Amino acid sequence: MNALTFPLVLAALAGSLAGAQALTPARLPELGLLGGLASGGSAQVFVNAPQLLGPLGARLSLSRTRSAGGFDDDAPLEGGSASVGQLKQDGQVTGETFSLLTYGLDLTYDLGQPIPGVATSVYGGARYGQYASRLQRSDQFTEYASSAFGVATGTRANYLLTRTFSFVADLGVEVYLQGGPITRRDSGQGSEVFRPGEESYVSLSRALKRPAAVVRAMLGVKYSF
Repeated sequence: MNALTFPLVLAALAGSLAGAQALTPARLPELGLLGGLASGGSAQVFVNAPQLLGPLGARLSLSRTRSAGGFDDDAPLEGGSASVGQLKQDGQVTGETFSLLTYGLDLTYDLGQPIPGVATSVYGGARYGQYASRLQRSDQFTEYASSAFGVATGTRANYLLTRTFSFVADLGVEVYLQGGPITRRDSGQGSEVFRPGEESYVSLSRALKRPAAVVRAMLGVKYSF
């Protein structure tokens, strides 16, 4: 870089910072879509109402996570029966999946723009998660479903492209309280409920993938309307 180009670079940088400083997020309802990782591939849609009372706002979210493994291969299913790993070795299991559907309600707190054009916030709130682990056996399946309440906290950064459109980065953790009943359903429409204290419930709790803590790392966009 020579003596002629250096002032031009400084001028361009100053102009970009001035433009960023001129951008302030609109105080309007927001609709966003995120994708990333949360105990598997995950997607989230949310509606946010920022700055309802000073820096405080509220957000509703719906997330879905899906991954290939829904069971502990070494743990027996339903009180002493064969483990999923043994069933795989015997060729009785052709596939397994895990999914988690999460409903969220958060309070948000805006921290302003520590860097021009980048708005940050923290959040915390309640979660309700619905777990499902499915075993596929040829053309039949068995699914184990359960649910749990939890809490969440995290931080979010928005890179403002315009006053109403932003890139979003989100990093948070959710902690769930286990202990609810487990419902088994099969392709023949049969079902059975296993409750805490039953022998089969204890073995199923060990065999099923039901993470007590979920770390979310997600990227996406949001629009104010």
